[in-house]
Amino acid sequence: LYGSILECYRWDDKHFVNSYQQIMGTILASKIPLSANAIDAIWPVLIGISKIKKFLMPLLLTGSNHQPIQILHQSLYDFLTIRAHSVERWKVVAIDEKLHSQQLAVCCLKVMNTELSEATPGTGFVYGENREIPKDIELAISEQLAYSCKFWMIHLPDCAKPQATLLEALSDFLEEKFCLWLEVTVCQNNIQDICVLLQWIKVSASGNTFEFVLIST
Repeated sequence: LYGSILECYRWDDKHFVNSYQQIMGTILASKIPLSANAIDAIWPVLIGISKIKKFLMPLLLTGSNHQPIQILHQSLYDFLTIRAHSVERWKVVAIDEKLHSQQLAVCCLKVMNTELSEATPGTGFVYGENREIPKDIELAISEQLAYSCKFWMIHLPDCAKPQATLLEALSDFLEEKFCLWLEVTVCQNNIQDICVLLQWIKVSASGNTFEFVLIST
């Protein structure tokens, strides 16, 4: 059924294929459902998701651009991430979940590098005059920032062979945004195990100065 629906799409259009891969890949690899607006913000260089979403409507559960997008059924996930890889005519629709998780790790770091600042709700209580921990900041920060702060480190282990873009984004994050991120995670009640990051650096990014930056921070 899914193959019959997907085969009707514009697979001879490279721009459509690229947009489909990024959007569907993001939907399947994200740890919680994201809205169209959040995906647009995570992938600003792509064609607007609303245009692609029209084609994918038979496969998705979604309303307005502010509402989370979910796939129609778990069997669609299985089809796109497993079965489609083994059938030649379906390979164009197949999704490499691990690849898109790697891309999301980079995207999350870039979002945090762009949006985190001393003016971000939930920051300032460590070094500022007001030491009271803010509450309910999820309503005050963007959806893409909330997602990035919660899940960037969960995507990171999928990056076994990190590219320069990831290493550069991580370096900027650790040097400039790490303390701000820690404050936000406290406000999100989402304290994370830094050992996950240290282990990833040891295994996948040894030879970089990340551990020194973390100690200095």
